[in-house]
Amino acid sequence: MFLHYQGDSFDIPDRTFFDVSSTWKLASHTSMTDVKELIPEFFYLPEFLLNKTDFDFGERQDKQLVHHVKLPPWSLSDPRLFVLVHRQALESAHVSKHLHKWIDLIFGHKQTGKAAVEAFNVYRPCLYYGFDLDAIADSQSREAVERMIRTYGQTPKQIFKSPHFSKNRSTGVQILDLKLVDFVFGGALGIVNPNDENLDKLIVKNPSSPLPSVFGLKWGNYVGSPALHDITECWRGQFRPAIASMTTILRKTTGIPAHSIFLYRHQKDLGIHEETESTDGLSVMWYGVLKFGFPDGFLRFSFRNDSKWKILMQEPFNDPVTCMCVSADSHTLFAGCQSGLVWCASVKTFDSRSRPGEKLRMETKLVPLYRMPCHLKRVNVLVSCRAYSIFVSGSDDCKAAIWDSNRNSFVRSISVSGAVKNVCISETLGDIALVYEGPDSSSVVAAYTINGDIIGKWVSPGGSRVSALTYSNAPEGISINCIVIGLASGTIFMLDSWMMNQCKEINLPMGVPSAIIALTYRSDAQILYVSFEDGRFVSLGSKELNGDQKKFLALAVTAYHQPIPKISTNPVNQKLSTLA
Repeated sequence: MFLHYQGDSFDIPDRTFFDVSSTWKLASHTSMTDVKELIPEFFYLPEFLLNKTDFDFGERQDKQLVHHVKLPPWSLSDPRLFVLVHRQALESAHVSKHLHKWIDLIFGHKQTGKAAVEAFNVYRPCLYYGFDLDAIADSQSREAVERMIRTYGQTPKQIFKSPHFSKNRSTGVQILDLKLVDFVFGGALGIVNPNDENLDKLIVKNPSSPLPSVFGLKWGNYVGSPALHDITECWRGQFRPAIASMTTILRKTTGIPAHSIFLYRHQKDLGIHEETESTDGLSVMWYGVLKFGFPDGFLRFSFRNDSKWKILMQEPFNDPVTCMCVSADSHTLFAGCQSGLVWCASVKTFDSRSRPGEKLRMETKLVPLYRMPCHLKRVNVLVSCRAYSIFVSGSDDCKAAIWDSNRNSFVRSISVSGAVKNVCISETLGDIALVYEGPDSSSVVAAYTINGDIIGKWVSPGGSRVSALTYSNAPEGISINCIVIGLASGTIFMLDSWMMNQCKEINLPMGVPSAIIALTYRSDAQILYVSFEDGRFVSLGSKELNGDQKKFLALAVTAYHQPIPKISTNPVNQKLSTLA
């Protein structure tokens, strides 16, 4: 993109983007001819600010080397924090209040005509949408205009002919004095100056921030948010066997025991038109539980609430399956094995009715696809992420591997200093949190970006073991999410996902302590489900979010409790499935 903009050649170092501060000054007030807009990468891709390949962009006249883009001090020179703050700034009260003015200039009534002239928003005729290049007869003139269009671009098609309405909404933490907008959004964005006489006017409410150098960051509204002060126990129950994992489909959560995964398909995926169970307007046609870990080595499936377990296939390569996960659409199953092998299989689902009008009868089978070698020792955990189409495997060989669940291919690995015991992935950021063995029986929680860059680490206190973890799932831009960590002692810790700083500790009055084995947020982040090793189950809420949470239990967890078939411990002689 850079080469294309510069006519397929690198520009001189002094004209290359290398410093946010100097670029801001030029575009905002130093030069009236330097017009720039932020590209989308400023709000989601911190890597574009780094020269990771150490390419030689040259030396400026002031002897500075053009390398990584220089960032403002409030970002701590961290591209990831810079982008995360930009995302919150984009959702701030100030931007929401004035966004319609930008729409008027780019897509609206101030793009052309008298309103455009009065707004100083006028360009050369060839830079407007719909300009006819074929009307230029001279080839040299046409080539010059084409070069100008490639360099500067063209305005988009005009959509609105009248002034766009403003967006009025409350965003929680707000900037009071809009006269200070240059201070807040300019080159010195949010730098704390204790001697600033306007400091007390800037913030209405600012709970302990993960980035003290920036004012007005919003924690968001979710259970455990540092912006909220109370956590309320909404419901308590007992499940046998204990719920080891939970799956949330829109606003319904299903809990399943150990060595199980939950599979489901929406009606539109199957192309079947029947009366089905509706999940907030999106019908779930087919669902059930696939169970592994039987002594005979077979994988079994139970459809809906049926007590019958159907054999789907035997574990291939005579290699016991230790963990499983499924792709976002439940079309592909991934399995980790004792040897360190990862393999995948296609989940085929079809309607087996022989005549129209019969009762719906769904059949399921597994079709082995690929071997996916990576690890050298037992795979302990597999976790998938719908939003980013990845899954992550963690192994006793002190590595975590990131896989592309669309292409069923290896992406990269992350090496740590201990066996990886647990993994969770942020649905909002794509960040990956690993739990591995630390010193003195403690656990280390290390967070990485989806590209494998370290964010930070946290060591469990007092040698306690981390037995479960999850990310909160509040919307990015208006929230700073947390990593929720459950210990074997039954204590819950919360770390902010930006800096990995501990921001909350939750001690539940459980009487006899029990290890937390599963943590999951409801889809709207207004309920946190906690499952314990002894079968106890608690849902946590906040009165500050929904008042009396006991009135909001329509989304309570349902658990699968089909009787498990008795399996002979004698080996079964059956032809093994082979993978490509």
